[in-house]
Amino acid sequence: MRKLAEQCAEAANHIAEIVKSSQTDTTRAVALMENGTNEVTNGMELAERTGKMFENILTSIENANAQTQELSAISEEISASVQQVNASIDEVSSLAKISSDSALEIAAVTEEQLASTEEVSNAATSLANMAEKLRSEVSKFKL
Repeated sequence: MRKLAEQCAEAANHIAEIVKSSQTDTTRAVALMENGTNEVTNGMELAERTGKMFENILTSIENANAQTQELSAISEEISASVQQVNASIDEVSSLAKISSDSALEIAAVTEEQLASTEEVSNAATSLANMAEKLRSEVSKFKL
């Protein structure tokens, strides 16, 4: 009877350790998910900014095309128009560099999100394994 009571106490302690470990892993998984959510939000904001930059590039390109047509029609203003085109090209180039940098940031954020997702998946697998161990341990008790 005493030995059975000791075994029950040991099993209860073991179950408590498994539950505590599960709680720790769950807390860590939640933190990783919150981090992943923040990264997704940041990525979405970055993607939105990049989209606006692409719109600015398109607007700049359209402006450059309009300026080029004006240069063909008005030969007396060639010198002034060339300076405007050069300024527009510099702006487009600057925006293209910014867009390129933003695209690289998006790629990095995407990689981080993938890594976070893998961590969450690993944590979920670990939790499932612990749950199975807990079920196995609990099934040893008969009511």
